[in-house]
Amino acid sequence: FDELYASHLVEHIPHLVRRSTIVEHIIDHEKLSQFRPGKSACDLMGCKLSSLEPIWDEDGFFIFFREAYRVLRSGGKFVLEGPYARSTGADQDPTHTRSITETTFSYLWQQSPTFDYMLGYTFEQLSFELFFNEGWANPLLQEAQLQFGVAHYWNVAHSFRTVLKAVK
Repeated sequence: FDELYASHLVEHIPHLVRRSTIVEHIIDHEKLSQFRPGKSACDLMGCKLSSLEPIWDEDGFFIFFREAYRVLRSGGKFVLEGPYARSTGADQDPTHTRSITETTFSYLWQQSPTFDYMLGYTFEQLSFELFFNEGWANPLLQEAQLQFGVAHYWNVAHSFRTVLKAVK
C-alpha cells in the first residue's frame, strides 16, 4: 500500500500478546519427600502434571507496526491519530491501554545500547502534530508557550497526528 490510516486505534493495542502452551512438569518424588517425609505429591506412584503456562510474546505495539510495515511499500506512509497522553480523552476511556506522546514512536527507528529491540523493520517519523483544546488554540500564543503548556499542564492538547514512513 502507498498509505495506511489509523484513527483512535493505537491506544487500544494490548501491551503483551500472550499465547499459551502445555508445559509438562515432572515431580521428583525423592526430592519432594526430603521436605515432606513419608509423603509424596501423588499417593501411590509417580505422576506427571501438565499445566497451561503462558508464554509471553512481544508487545502488541510492535506486532501492529510489523504488520503495517509488511503491507506498506518502501516509502509508504502510515498516518495515525489518537488522543494525546496528557489529556482527559486519553485517560477517561477504560479500553485505552497506552498513552501516546511525541516520543512513543521513536522505538520504531532509534537504535541505541539502552533499547535495541531488533525489530527487523524501521519507520521514519515525517511529522508529529498536536491539536489544542479551546483556550490553547490561540494564534497569539507563541510556540514556546504552547510547548511549555503541553509539558506542564493537563488538557492543553487533546489529540495527535503523526505520519510515519516505511524505510525498506
